[in-house]
Amino acid sequence: MIIQQNPERPNLAVTVDENNPALLCVAEHELPNGAVVQAATFDLTPHQGSPFRLYVEEDGRLEPALDGVHYWLLAEVMVPEKRMETREVPGGEGEESHTEMVELPLDLRQVDIVVHPWPQPVESGEEE
Repeated sequence: MIIQQNPERPNLAVTVDENNPALLCVAEHELPNGAVVQAATFDLTPHQGSPFRLYVEEDGRLEPALDGVHYWLLAEVMVPEKRMETREVPGGEGEESHTEMVELPLDLRQVDIVVHPWPQPVESGEEE
């Protein structure tokens, strides 16, 4: 579930893909400094069991990282561990059925994703 860090300044550029809910999507958007953030999609499946942070650099590039110096934190999520399910598999002719463990797909609609608002432009005469 998308949680706006500041509901008074929602950032609607970050969404979860409707067809594949393991994908975090960022729409193209212009930053207050004039840089353009290109649309991008991030599959969070490899990050299961770990935190994921998505930063925007001053030139508009999107950078997934957990540390370092970046222009702006766009979104962060604690991606849940892989979920497994036991399924019954019918046996073939003359064979007995058996069970196997199957990995369930990641569904970000069930996870809290904190989205931060874009930075506000600095008015002339104000300090940065």
